[in-house]
Amino acid sequence: MEQLACLMEEEKHHLHRYACYKIGDADEADDILQEMFLRLCSKSHLLTKVDNMRNYLYRTLANQCGMLLRTYNRLCRHGSHSVHHLFDEKAIMERQRCRIRPIPLGER
Repeated sequence: MEQLACLMEEEKHHLHRYACYKIGDADEADDILQEMFLRLCSKSHLLTKVDNMRNYLYRTLANQCGMLLRTYNRLCRHGSHSVHHLFDEKAIMERQRCRIRPIPLGER
């Protein structure tokens, strides 16, 4: 678990930037990173089998972002407003704008 904590600290800025790029919201990115860290800590006994922890972090983060966006899209289709901050018009526009903005190659 110590290796995970050190790597998360080293990659914190890049992971946050990647999450912001995927979902378009800095606050949601913070929440996703925290949730991801807690989930990985609870499964730390399985992490010993991971060959490339950095790649595993980014794949896990991409999966977490995808789950959030699928939930958001499902709620939008069904007209639910239970996740009020995801339905804010400004947040939706920012999310759409960020989704099409590429990350420069040197910052990946």
